[in-house]
Amino acid sequence: MISGVTPHVCQIAALSVVTPHRFTDWMSIFGFDLSQIPRLQVQLHRERTVLVTPVETDTHRPAAQTPATGLVTETCTPPRFRAVTNNHDHLYLYAKIGTADSPTFPELVPGSIVRVDTRSKGFAGFSDDAGSGPIYLVERVGGLTCCRVKQVDHRHILLLSRQSPQSSFPLKLGEEARILGTVDTELRPTQATQSHDATLDSGSTASLLRRSSQTTPRLCALLQTSRERSGLTFRSAHNISLCVAQALHNKHYAISIGLLSDYETISTAPRHTAKIMALCILYGIDFFQYLGCAGIQYDNSLKLPLPERTTTLKTSGL
Repeated sequence: MISGVTPHVCQIAALSVVTPHRFTDWMSIFGFDLSQIPRLQVQLHRERTVLVTPVETDTHRPAAQTPATGLVTETCTPPRFRAVTNNHDHLYLYAKIGTADSPTFPELVPGSIVRVDTRSKGFAGFSDDAGSGPIYLVERVGGLTCCRVKQVDHRHILLLSRQSPQSSFPLKLGEEARILGTVDTELRPTQATQSHDATLDSGSTASLLRRSSQTTPRLCALLQTSRERSGLTFRSAHNISLCVAQALHNKHYAISIGLLSDYETISTAPRHTAKIMALCILYGIDFFQYLGCAGIQYDNSLKLPLPERTTTLKTSGL
């Protein structure tokens, strides 16, 4: 293996198809550690509530149930992350609670990771009280929030907050807000992050439906929707990408403002695999979902793992 060679993700995918080894193994041998995606999603996103890839944990305390909501809470030190999803995980989303998103504090602690059951997002169980009832993950104009929801009528909802009961105006379902599911599990950090006393911002009149109905390529739509859902501008995304590059000691993970904008207008994947990983970290995208939207075929089925000696040769720079 030649030191310094950076293959295109399509070349790595091709290797997984024509050899008896998995796509994830080939990614690893070329120095792309997919477990870094969820780790950095959690580490670098602080203020905003963002989606992260599925997590599994080493639990050091028994799970506790919150009486008011039935929410299961766990405390772990430290969590382990994985980048590969399975069919069961498609029923759930995972999100990290931002420090500025505290409508249900102290039941949900900023810095926590929550699991969201996407099968439960109808009107049944909507609350009239900010202190009781299910907690939902809501996509609204400007980002994500975890809160209780009050039904105004069959087309409008209010986002309820313990801190500010009058924190929002009625939002139109499907255009100004979308219920993504019900929070059923919270994984709390051992040291809770200080919550900001912030109210929910719903003053924008932009439409969720308008952006989803645009005639743009599927990959472009994924990037635009995910960036807006994360509440990031191109400049703030660029700044986070610099932190990714620093954390991974590789300048190729940094993405300029202009390039971030360009990626939302072109339907092909970036040449550098590091750029794809960076986009997934920035916008809370599952790496394999990105490959699917880009039309990249890979083979990660039950194959032989790469020999340990091969990995050693790579890490030695041979």
